[in-house]
Amino acid sequence: MRFPELHNYLSRLKHGEPGDSRLWTDRAGRVQGQFFNCALTSLFQPVRTLDGELLAFDAHAHSYSQEDRGLSVWRLLNSAASDDESIELDRLCRMLHVLNFFRQVDDDASALLIGVHERLLAAVNSNHGAVFRHILEGLGLPVERVLLQLPQASAGRNWAIGFVVDNYRRNGFRIATHARDVAEAGRQLEQLRPALVRIDSHAAGNIEQLAHLIEHASALDVRLLFSRVDAEADLLRIIDAVALSGAGIGEHLWIQGAHAGAPEPLLSASGLSASAPAAPARSESSPSFQLRDRKAASSFA
Repeated sequence: MRFPELHNYLSRLKHGEPGDSRLWTDRAGRVQGQFFNCALTSLFQPVRTLDGELLAFDAHAHSYSQEDRGLSVWRLLNSAASDDESIELDRLCRMLHVLNFFRQVDDDASALLIGVHERLLAAVNSNHGAVFRHILEGLGLPVERVLLQLPQASAGRNWAIGFVVDNYRRNGFRIATHARDVAEAGRQLEQLRPALVRIDSHAAGNIEQLAHLIEHASALDVRLLFSRVDAEADLLRIIDAVALSGAGIGEHLWIQGAHAGAPEPLLSASGLSASAPAAPARSESSPSFQLRDRKAASSFA
């Protein structure tokens, strides 16, 4: 059995209903959590290379529903929760994500991407990295497979990013940053040297700017994740930029969005064990991946 400490922990959770516990499992084995009167669980959106290889899953916390994907918890609570409550929610979501991911995973390579909410930056005096590392180690889970995604910080909290990056790194986590545009992505590459930079594919500038960013990231051995790759045209634009950069298509370029797959509670729904079709040639008109639910997928990326 993989991760025996994890499965021992899961076996002790209450089954079927919350009772007096903050964590429990449903009939399908999904772990749920309680935050005020809201039942939460995890969805996982696939992240792929340009030629379709499945590399990682981006975790999202949603209200629990047996019928559909539920509602985004952060969209519900962003304006209502205090900073302290948001920090508590962030930590609960991390726990849900690692439990729901590693109870399903059957390979030794796929990474788990977990977002860090901006309000968590308000508590920079807390040792976030050590707390989370101790949880993972206690469950016998590999810290190196978790990639923590920092938010697009507001101007008033930019100063905290460097502190948080250092804290997480000292505790063994890989870091992803979130750039608003090509210029900010370039600054993050030089100043923070993250493992990955995330950028909206629709905000990545013209082909020449995008090619320069790809070349820059490749030279520093930093991965780029292009989100909102929802149409074949989005993918082909990135492929054109790769050709111009000369960097080549490989595992250093990741995509997420409707073209890579919708968020689902089950990793198997994303084809964890199956190989995906290759990226289309420049002249092809058909998508490289089946678009399961374009509207749902694009809303998460």
